[in-house]
Amino acid sequence: MRPAFESPGRITRDNYNTHVGDQNYYSAYLEFFKSELFKMGLTECLEEYVFSAAANFGNDGEHPAMLSRFMSGVIHPFIHVGYGAEFGLLGMSAEGLAMTAVHSASIGLLHRRWFPDVISEPEQRGCTRNALTILALVVCDPRLSNISGISRSSTLDQILERYGSIIREYVEMWKFDISSESGIADAVEELSWVNSIIYGVGGHLSSQEFKADFFLMHLLTSSLFLPSLLANTSKFSSRRLFLLTYFTTSLAYYLGRGRPKPNLRGFYNGTEHLLHRVPGPGVSPAPGALPSPSSDLARTPNTWLPLMENVITHPNEHLCKAQRALAHYSSLYGMRKKGWTKGLTAAEGRGMTPAQLAREEEAENEMGVAELDGSLFLRVAMLTQNRLGWMHEGEPERPWDFDGFFTADDA
Repeated sequence: MRPAFESPGRITRDNYNTHVGDQNYYSAYLEFFKSELFKMGLTECLEEYVFSAAANFGNDGEHPAMLSRFMSGVIHPFIHVGYGAEFGLLGMSAEGLAMTAVHSASIGLLHRRWFPDVISEPEQRGCTRNALTILALVVCDPRLSNISGISRSSTLDQILERYGSIIREYVEMWKFDISSESGIADAVEELSWVNSIIYGVGGHLSSQEFKADFFLMHLLTSSLFLPSLLANTSKFSSRRLFLLTYFTTSLAYYLGRGRPKPNLRGFYNGTEHLLHRVPGPGVSPAPGALPSPSSDLARTPNTWLPLMENVITHPNEHLCKAQRALAHYSSLYGMRKKGWTKGLTAAEGRGMTPAQLAREEEAENEMGVAELDGSLFLRVAMLTQNRLGWMHEGEPERPWDFDGFFTADDA
């Protein structure tokens, strides 16, 4: 936390592009966006100052690249505006937009053809891959092996410079219906699963303790704000732009942490014991308790309850955000049964050759996509709590992991 101070000058509509990336102008941008939000509201501010072509590509000199700044800093400007959108707090949205303006930009994140300057026709799901299939392809792509030498302070820049064209190739396979609430919900669900898998299943290393990677955790927590931010995105073209850029950011950070390879079969086999067991003093169900007095289910019928008790008393401010996201996804998708992913994209809808189809099916099989069921979120929440400590039950606080997965890329 740094002390607040007055900026050297004011920000106006005439000069707001002039000082982007300059942290000395945070307070000036904050006052500017407060005024704009009171006049225009969040939806119009996002359209004009984040999603528009003018907010990202200048006529001369350095591009303002506001959407890239929105996704930078481990996605913190996005998260901050997301809280403002979710809870209707214009002041928090103003803080997030000011953070956006003074963060650095990764120009490689932006693709001009994603920025139609007028409202486009809705993008319909046609010949397409779903986001889970795309993740499986990224996991198995030999061009993305042995990633190393990535600095935490410039992860996006370095990854996009090395692998940006490959990431773009995959992201542009993903199409979705942005013209309806159900289409948006489907796209958000796919990204929610993808980022939960990257963080939770990627961190489950069969021969080691769970790695609760601090940076990949932000992919999980940021995804929670997609519905609130999309609800404040009015143009079809901006919805598409927003989702493509967010997916690009997620894959870039995934690669930037060493591309841990999710093994869903190993994950489910290795976490079955976590579903109804928590540490601390046990209880002794009375005779006749269902399903039987000796059952773990009788002792802990709803594991989310002790998890939430621990979140309330745990001092780590990121743990509550991660567990909140996982609990929310469990409430939405927790009843998904094994095999539900078969309905995401029929083979005949992918528009590819038999060889391409075989490659995709091989990638899905290697990652174990068909194993997915709704218990994933509880399993990841338990692994996370075990790693950071059940302080309510007397365990010491433990930290997030920061060292990445660079030595385990092909494990």
